[in-house]
Parts: sequence; structure tokens; C-alpha cells
Amino acid sequence: MRYAAAPILALGLSVAAPAAVELPRPSPGASVSQKVGTAKATVTYHRPAVRGRAVWGALVPYGEAWRLGANDATTLEITEDARVAGKDLKAGTYALFAIPGKESWTIAVNSEAKQWERTSGTRRRTCSPSS
Repeated sequence: MRYAAAPILALGLSVAAPAAVELPRPSPGASVSQKVGTAKATVTYHRPAVRGRAVWGALVPYGEAWRLGANDATTLEITEDARVAGKDLKAGTYALFAIPGKESWTIAVNSEAKQWERTSGTRRRTCSPSS
């Protein structure tokens, strides 16, 4: 009888502590890297799930700063100082923003890489357009 209790006890312990399962996020993440000379540039992003919604000019208004991507901010990481669109950019990780327009967009980098919100007054003022 004492030996029969051991498998039952072991089964009970394994049921009591289920393994954590990480479910996929609604907007899947990805990254792309490219070597440029001796430097490496990596863009990490999450593709927004549009789900039939109108995005440009509706969910994301024209003429307003928008934090690119879904979930976390889309980031650009560069391993060496670089010149991007005619502007100097120190090695590091940056959040990417855009100001969408009907005909053209302005792309901006922000030194605060870890961001969640779409925009805020402070973040909007600190966006540095790089055209």
C-alpha cells in the first residue's frame, strides 16, 4: 500500500505545477539586421494586426507623430556612430516614429527606445525628424 501512494503523490505534484505557456502576441514580432561596413543595423518591430480597420488617416491621423509598430516601440539599433539622412546618430538603440502624410512621411528617431504609448506631448517634442 505504501508503494502505491508514491505514483499517485507524484502525479498530484505534476498536475499542481503546470508549465507556463507563452501564447503568441496578437501582433507578431520580428527583426531584420544588415551589416554596413563594420557596423550592424538592426530593426526590431511588431506587425500591427489591422483586423479590417482603416489605419492611415483614421486610427493613425495624418500629420501627427506615431510610434511605429505594435506592442513595443519599433527600434533601430546601430553598433557604431552613423550618418542617417544627413544627420549624425550615435551608436545605440532608438525608438522609431513617423509623421504620416497623404503624399509623404517624416521618419524620426527618439533616444528613449523602450516606449509603449503611441505618442505623448513630451515624446512628440523629443522626436527628432530625420526626413
